[in-house]
This record gives sequence, structure tokens and C-alpha cells, in this order.
Amino acid sequence: MRSLLVVSQVAVSLVLLVGAGLVLRSYAAAVHATGGFESANVTSVSIDLQTAGYDAERGAVAITRLLDTMATEPAFESSSLALNVPLSLVDNASRSTNIEGYSPRSDEDMMFLYNVIAPDYFRTLRIPLLAGRDFTRTDDANAAPAVIINETMARRFWQTPENAIGKRLRSGIADWRSVIGVVHDLKYSRLSEGPRPFVYYPLLQSYAPAFTIHARAAGDLAHTMRRVRDQVQAVDPTIPIVRSITLPEQTRVALSVYQLAAGALTMFGLMTIVLAAIGIYGLVAYTVQQSKQEIGIRMAIGARRIDVVWNFLKRGATPAGVGSIVGLILDISVSGVIGSLLYGVGARDLVSFGGGTLVVMSIALAASMIPAWRASRIDPSKPSAINNLVIRHWVPGTR
Repeated sequence: MRSLLVVSQVAVSLVLLVGAGLVLRSYAAAVHATGGFESANVTSVSIDLQTAGYDAERGAVAITRLLDTMATEPAFESSSLALNVPLSLVDNASRSTNIEGYSPRSDEDMMFLYNVIAPDYFRTLRIPLLAGRDFTRTDDANAAPAVIINETMARRFWQTPENAIGKRLRSGIADWRSVIGVVHDLKYSRLSEGPRPFVYYPLLQSYAPAFTIHARAAGDLAHTMRRVRDQVQAVDPTIPIVRSITLPEQTRVALSVYQLAAGALTMFGLMTIVLAAIGIYGLVAYTVQQSKQEIGIRMAIGARRIDVVWNFLKRGATPAGVGSIVGLILDISVSGVIGSLLYGVGARDLVSFGGGTLVVMSIALAASMIPAWRASRIDPSKPSAINNLVIRHWVPGTR
């Protein structure tokens, strides 16, 4: 029963430590990830026109004025507006989309994520345009309905980005919209997500009262942040600024998942391996205590200290080894579940698996070494009362 408990503790600790290693390596890769866009030196200032009493008609006028003032601001290299910011951890709204001339399968998911953006959004976030053109100020309510899609959507329905230009789609029963551009894929919600279709609608044709101002700084980012707030106040001092941070700060939430998961798994893994180490120490120490007579006899007839140490190290290493094997089997079996949460590292990463096993076995051997070393210190020439009785009985010439 004692050995079984030790095996269980070692197995659980290895599962947690390997998981922590995978998440930590994912975090290290995520720190240097771009997500398909460049967030450095870009603002993320959110405002809400509806809170200030704007309806759709007055709101459209305010948006036009804001775009006009931002376009002439020397502190901005470029600027734009967007309904949603990337890497917000949760999927934003999606729309059921119909593709002209395409009949979806009965089980095919045609609900696609979308964003509503103003002109220069892709230039501000430095998202590559693969085919067609960006939205312009002329893509307003008086122009033909337009839409921009990402590369994954273009290749799914039209094989190449170039073939997608001029094709049409619509959301529900709304008007058909022509695809005027195809842009590179992003990480829209999470760094660990796979490629998926995405649609961009022009803000000047799809009014949204709450949006985020992205401005790429031409100089100091702090000065740019102040100028963004000044531009909003210049349009209307009553418009509330809901949030005012930089885009790197906004998207840093995508890394918080890895930080929290790595911290929790590491903490619980270390707690479990400490308990396992205590169990191994107690198991070997108890075995040493019960084997004093045997040790005394072995030492008296010439056993070397290293043999005694090795004998008890094996007694501690055996349940640790069995627990490690069980833990590795469990890790492999659940790797498919956690694989979707990882970024830049495989679910069966050898470094994480090997590192976790090394830590567990090292701690197990260290816990076994102390009682094993004490066992080798038993001196048969100075036996205890029990050992004295055993030696007098077994060793000729003793009294």
C-alpha cells in the first residue's frame, strides 16, 4: 500500500510537471509571436457613441469627422477604427454567411467571425494585403456593398486570393457584397487557434456605435495616446473614452492564459512531488529501520558501503520509476486534449517530457539517498542491542 501511494504521487506529479513544461514553452514561444500583425507603437482607445446619445445618423457623421481629424494628425503614421481588437481570448460575434454559387454540406459550418473596420486598418496594423484593395473613404453608404476576406476563406471557396476578387457573399438576407480584397490570416482570438475564415465589413457601410481607435505612432507612443484622446474631445467632449491603453497591453491578455496555467501547474506539480519525495523517504527509511539486522550481518561479513547504498536506492527508485512510467502514459493519453491549447510546441514535446521525468527521478533519488546513506553508516563493530544479539548468534567467536 505504501509503494502504491508513492507510485500514484509520482505519476500525478509527473503529469503536472510535464503539463507545466509544455505551457511554459508555449509561453516562451508566444512572447515572440506577432499573431499576424504588428502591435508595437499602436494605440487601443475605445469609445462609445451610443453612451453620448448618438443615433446611427449622428454617429455616422461623428465617425466621418473623427476620420478627417485623424488623417491630418502629424503624430500618427496611420490610423483607423475597428469594432473588435485581435487576441481578445474569446471569439467575437459571428454571422451566417452565404457564398454565391456555393451549396454548403448539411453539416458544414457557415458561421464566420467578422470585424467592422475603417479604411487604413490593415496599413495601421501592418497586415499584408494579398489581392485586391483596401477599403477607402468612398466605400460608404452610397457605394456598392463591399467586403474583404482573409486568405483561408479565399482558398476554401475560390482556391486562390486572386480568384476571390469580384465574387459575392452575404450575411443572412442582407444585400450581396462583392469581395474587393484578400488579406493575410491573423490570430483572431487566441494564439493557439488554427486558420479559419474571417470577414471584414466597412464601418462606413456597417455602422457600429462602439469601436476602438488604432493609431500607429510616428514618434513617441505616449504623445500619440494623448493626441488620440484630444481628437475625440475635439469631435465632441461628451463622448466617453471607455478604455485607453496601447495595443500591446490589450493583446497581452493572450499571454496571461499561459502564465496562469504554467504557474498553477508548476505549483501543484511541485507540491505533489514534495509529497512523493516525503513518501519515498519514509518508505526507504522504514525499510532501513526494518532491515537493520540484515544490514548488520551484511556489513559484518564484508559487504561494502556502496552495495548497501545501492540496495536501498533501488528500493526508492523502483516505485519512482514505475510512477514515472505511469505518468508518461497518462501524459501521452491526454496530449491530444491539451494540444489545442499550446502554441509553438507539440503536445508530445521531448524537452518537456524529458525535463519533467528528470526532475521527478532526481527528487526521488535524492529522497532515497538520505536513508540509504544512513544505512551504509551502520558500524557492525558498534552494534545496537538488537544487532549485538544477531551478531553473537551468527558470527563465530563473539560473546
